[in-house]
Amino acid sequence: MRRVLVVAGRDSSGRAGLDADLDAARAFQVELAAIATADTIQDERGFHAMNARPHGTWSAEAQVHASGVQAIKFGLLPGVQHVRAAARLVALATGARIVVDPVLAASSGADFADDAMVTAYAAELFALGVIVTPNLPEAARLLALDAADLVQDREARVAAARRLLDGGAAAVVLKDGHGGGATAADLVLERGADPLWLEAARIPGAGIGGSGCRFATALACALVSGASLGDAAHAAGELVRDRIRAANSARPAPERP
Repeated sequence: MRRVLVVAGRDSSGRAGLDADLDAARAFQVELAAIATADTIQDERGFHAMNARPHGTWSAEAQVHASGVQAIKFGLLPGVQHVRAAARLVALATGARIVVDPVLAASSGADFADDAMVTAYAAELFALGVIVTPNLPEAARLLALDAADLVQDREARVAAARRLLDGGAAAVVLKDGHGGGATAADLVLERGADPLWLEAARIPGAGIGGSGCRFATALACALVSGASLGDAAHAAGELVRDRIRAANSARPAPERP
């Protein structure tokens, strides 16, 4: 039985968080155990509020599943104590692949993380040998870099990923959804390996909420299905692109003047 534990937030709009995670798991035919860390209130106008669950409550629920899964994916962790609870859970999940999607802000731009939380991610969770899947703004925030440099310079992205590896991460998948140009290039970097660039034509039009959630969960599901990290990242990217195309085709065409 291929089984993944997802620890993440719930999005009241149904676009991101655990709903997006379930969508990804179904696509890979992987059983999902879902634990909510918070309930966020969001709609098409943006982010309104976050109601965090006590970290002791959700971590006790997650511990029930931790020994019976092949991978754990962490999404929204709404505070320093939640990051520390995630680190304790990793210690219990012997042999499981750990994927961390460092959700620092909502798609609308609302900030979820203060500086203490950013520090805890690096010092207490990434250091445990996890796979980290930041987008470019998240990587810039985690490493106190200028996001524009990462958008413009691939060598700067490699250097950023190496810094995360130096801090203890086992691997980094640096996503290029916020980049520019006609081609998106996700970077996959594992310890002791050369950088792997996964390039695809950038899809015009608006993106979708929950793309990062889907990507990280799809990555975990592909890994437990036996894929290499590079192949898993490619499959996760394809899933997200399929969902963006479907969303764009469902949107009404703009009216002609």
